[in-house]
Amino acid sequence: MTTPPAFAYVLVDSPNDTTLGTLVTKASLNVESVSATADQGIYRVVFSDVFADYPVVTVTQYYNGTVGGTGHELNSVVSDVGFGDGYLSDNAVVVFVAKYTQGSSYYCDVKLGNGNGGLWRSFGLTAIGPAMSQEPA
Repeated sequence: MTTPPAFAYVLVDSPNDTTLGTLVTKASLNVESVSATADQGIYRVVFSDVFADYPVVTVTQYYNGTVGGTGHELNSVVSDVGFGDGYLSDNAVVVFVAKYTQGSSYYCDVKLGNGNGGLWRSFGLTAIGPAMSQEPA
């Protein structure tokens, strides 16, 4: 019997470029935390005891907005006004995926911002990888 892959999803909402986003939802109880690093626009996401090896991580910056809005509100009406087909220099990237030297937790840093530097933005993150084996209770 093969073990299905482990999966984690995180959604973080930031109301504007200068306010640290908050965790809105997560689809895995093993997403231990989402926190800010010392640099603006860089978040650290920790996966606790979920992956047996390095997961593949993708991140997407959300451009949901309203006419005249900042374009970063997740709970507003979706509109493409002012964003066209997106900006290559205004986006999100996975900086790295790593494993803590102690324990079995993996983590990643993601950076959001524009061509001028890091900004707090709303984003969604998905991670998938080999699941830790579950011992019978």
